[in-house]
Amino acid sequence: MKRGFRGFGELSAQTGFDDAKDFYLLQGSLTGGYQINRMFFVGGGVAPSLSMYDNDWTDEIDTGFVMPIYGAFRADFIDNTISPFAEIRGGYYITDDSDAHGGYFYTGAGCRFNHFSVSAGYSLYLDDHFNCSFAGVKAGFEF
Repeated sequence: MKRGFRGFGELSAQTGFDDAKDFYLLQGSLTGGYQINRMFFVGGGVAPSLSMYDNDWTDEIDTGFVMPIYGAFRADFIDNTISPFAEIRGGYYITDDSDAHGGYFYTGAGCRFNHFSVSAGYSLYLDDHFNCSFAGVKAGFEF
């Protein structure tokens, strides 16, 4: 892995549990930053998301918009054609609901195949009203 600029584009599907059961996210993310050495990357990004959830009052599926803005750290354990990695992200999220905003945390692990990757992870959205936990899978590319 060469030092210098590195970026990631990813798509993910996530399902909620605990306080967020019957809550789903379809998310795209764009992360850019600096590859410090062969193993470590640091950067930041945004992840616009479509949220879908069962509305108990109307028995319909409601949708919304969520966008985490985050700092990112990633460790690539082997610099080879197939490379396992782990990543963490932390920051703040905003939504189309002015009352729902707060802290954002993500951790995940996966494998990179040349410039493509697959991973699984856990997201946590924190605010004054409730905490939403999600588990999901991601597929992406790097540039």
